[in-house]
Amino acid sequence: MFRTGCAARIEDYRALDEPTAHVMGAIPYRSGVAAPIRVGSKLWGTVAAVTRSPMPFPPDSEERLAQFASLVAVAIANAEARAELAMQAATDSLTGLPNRRTLEARLEAAVEQAHQSGQPLSVLVLDLDDFKEINDRQGHDAGDGVLRVTARTLEAALRPGDLAGRLGGEEFLVLLPDTASRAAWLVAERLRAAVTAQVLEGVPTVTVSLGVATFPGHGVTSGELLRSADSAMYDAKALGRDRTVVFSPRHPTTHKDRTEDAQAGWEGYVGSVLALAVAVDARDPSTHLHSQAVAGYAAAIATQLGLDGDRVEEVRIAGLLHDVGKVGVPDAVLQKPGPLTDEEWVQMRRHPEIGARILVHPELAAVREWVLRHHEQPDGSGYPDGLIGAQIPIEARILAVADAYEAMIADRPYRRGLSPQIARAELEQGCGGQFDSEVVEAFLAFLASQNGAWAPTGPERRSSRA
Repeated sequence: MFRTGCAARIEDYRALDEPTAHVMGAIPYRSGVAAPIRVGSKLWGTVAAVTRSPMPFPPDSEERLAQFASLVAVAIANAEARAELAMQAATDSLTGLPNRRTLEARLEAAVEQAHQSGQPLSVLVLDLDDFKEINDRQGHDAGDGVLRVTARTLEAALRPGDLAGRLGGEEFLVLLPDTASRAAWLVAERLRAAVTAQVLEGVPTVTVSLGVATFPGHGVTSGELLRSADSAMYDAKALGRDRTVVFSPRHPTTHKDRTEDAQAGWEGYVGSVLALAVAVDARDPSTHLHSQAVAGYAAAIATQLGLDGDRVEEVRIAGLLHDVGKVGVPDAVLQKPGPLTDEEWVQMRRHPEIGARILVHPELAAVREWVLRHHEQPDGSGYPDGLIGAQIPIEARILAVADAYEAMIADRPYRRGLSPQIARAELEQGCGGQFDSEVVEAFLAFLASQNGAWAPTGPERRSSRA
């Protein structure tokens, strides 16, 4: 029936040619009829009737079954049309993200949930900088391409449970349930770095300005939260664009002064080192997205271990920054298509200390320590200081497992990556020596819970030298 598109009959399965009969022999039926279900011009499926009786189906069975199949086709077409209309009503046609109406409904529901649970809720308003110039210089097709790529970038960078949508024009909204202000700012900076790193042929680097607002401090209704985040986004624009600003209810002048100070300090600094981390990964095509993958795995482990939301986001940032010290390692070593010599390993093992020297801001003290220690091992055989057991911060032990797993499953220029099953076995074998047993157990439990349906950076996989 599928080969011809027409109704079909089999009087006796046993009389079929040998290969087909062998396959059909496991079916405990004597005869059968089938009719196609056509929805529009496409063959959607089939409706079939089979019997164990030695009596064949009546001669008009195919016709009667075809009439029933046509009724099924009408019902399916109606259901698909209703689903398509509902999707079109809820989705932005250009980007495929939820549209403004859907976002406002989801935001209202999220605020109600926050009222009931007492948990924080943060929203981000993100606006592409100088978007009009892209349309004017490269044309609206280029502008539409930027919006579509930005939408995919946001989707790939968000955590499970977060939601991104298009408010309209070049403006997007991101909902971050159970996320306080500081963690929301860290998420916003990751998104900013991810959007800036996207490459579009013929289009200059795209930057974004983001505003952050958090329930209940910056608003207790969906409208208040949206207005606060929008106000903070315009502050980011006024301060020079390409930055994230957290809403402040203070007088605008005071807010502007405070924001300028913050951009010169902690906020501006973190944005700079995140951009540096992206640049480090980009030095070698085989390490593209490595740090993003490690960040995703590390955050998943931290969540599995029960770390609080702000700490999870700091661990994610540490994952993004763990290799920032490789900026001081020569390209000839980083990109060598083969095993390193002893002398080259000496240079490679300097990168945690270089990274720690780069992450000098006081607000990054914890992250700096984790980056410095992410190659220490519980049995004391790691570097740079040979720490053992609990001397190594749990967050550094998380980074070590995430980094090692990513390196094992990724392809390298001189070898194929290991299968996830073999990589998991390697982690288990290294428990207590190279890896912390509690961290490995948490990671394996997380991976098992996902059934292979989760990836830290989407479908692309890249390699890294550990």
